[in-house]
Amino acid sequence: MPSQFLSSEEYDERAHQLYNEGRFDDALSVLKEGLALYPTAVELHVGEGYARLAREEYAWARECAQELPPHPRARVP
Repeated sequence: MPSQFLSSEEYDERAHQLYNEGRFDDALSVLKEGLALYPTAVELHVGEGYARLAREEYAWARECAQELPPHPRARVP
């Protein structure tokens, strides 16, 4: 559990910085930590998908996209 309180946006920013540094494993860890606190944060799900693509985990990346929460204004047939 993190020692300080971070918002979902701060988790996303931290993971993005790690991703840009090529530290995909660390970025994925930060994203998972953030998703444990903010399971409906779309930006964290998207970030996880990108981190998994960078690690060439294509099936897992696809699963991340499928787990995205629905948009509140989305119409379900």
